[in-house]
Amino acid sequence: MVAHRPDVILVDVAPGDLGMAHLRRVSRKIVTTNRAPMPALVAVLADCSDPVIVEAFGYGAAGVVCRKDAETQMTAALIQIAYGGVALSPAIAERIVTHFRRTGPLLSSGTDLTARETDVLRLIGQGLRVADAAAALELAPSTVACHIKSIYRKLGINCRAEAAFQAARLGLLG
Repeated sequence: MVAHRPDVILVDVAPGDLGMAHLRRVSRKIVTTNRAPMPALVAVLADCSDPVIVEAFGYGAAGVVCRKDAETQMTAALIQIAYGGVALSPAIAERIVTHFRRTGPLLSSGTDLTARETDVLRLIGQGLRVADAAAALELAPSTVACHIKSIYRKLGINCRAEAAFQAARLGLLG
């Protein structure tokens, strides 16, 4: 019998701490039970406030969509995941871009990232999870995680959405 593994898992996150606890449990279960590359985790949020979005990415979500979004918007976000991107509702993507236009550090190509950190940032910016980036670079997942911590520190960021934005800003995604 062949076991089928999903490419994407949608997790409905109810408002409040219990919903986020559900996302944490799903994320931990996937990490501890999968030897193959993890499926992308997409959080479907009832509360699309900035802190909740950041928290969802912090728990390993590869994308975030609002429950109230139109079906076509959700479908478009999921197609982004299929092509290696990050799934974001258009309203969330617009808020992130607006936020960083106002507050994000203006980076030039002269950042102090190492070549390997630049490779990791490119892959994370494309929506790959740590295990997938590690496999692509033929590194241990713990090594990639260390590179990510260093990237976050050097760029003054603290979540995957910011990393994706900075990767795009540095021209690593095109």
